[in-house]
Amino acid sequence: MDQLPPSRILDRTNAVLNELRVYPTWTASLENATARTTPLLVTSIAPPPRNGAKLPDYFIVEILRGPGVSARFAHNAETGDFLEAEAVQRADAVLREYVDPLKHFPPQIPDPSKITPTLVWRPCIQSVTRFLPFWRLQAGGRSWYLRVDGVLFEELTVNHRG
Repeated sequence: MDQLPPSRILDRTNAVLNELRVYPTWTASLENATARTTPLLVTSIAPPPRNGAKLPDYFIVEILRGPGVSARFAHNAETGDFLEAEAVQRADAVLREYVDPLKHFPPQIPDPSKITPTLVWRPCIQSVTRFLPFWRLQAGGRSWYLRVDGVLFEELTVNHRG
């Protein structure tokens, strides 16, 4: 199945936004809020499990209110299904903005002009939530992972204990 176009994801986001607005729990983050018109596609790099489905690729849609981001919604990229949300709990709070990978290239990357950052995620020690994906930067046969909060990793660590 192919991924849905961003316009369909925004339709789903607006539907969820309207559904959640009626609950007092969501007032601080969603009152007078609107969806950012550019969803971010995140590609799952988690290997498929022995049993069950692979983690889906997904879109993150930021919800804007006042001075910044007050919530983020994740939607399955193929179906548009709402997966989860993160949000502020106080009306005067904002979530941290994601870094622009083109402005945060680490010095060890040889020629940033030849790199196209791609958003990726897998559960790992460096990120246990899909709302902290990584900009994968690839050059010279190597990969670096710039987490959206600006922290750089040369590899992602997975704990294989059950």
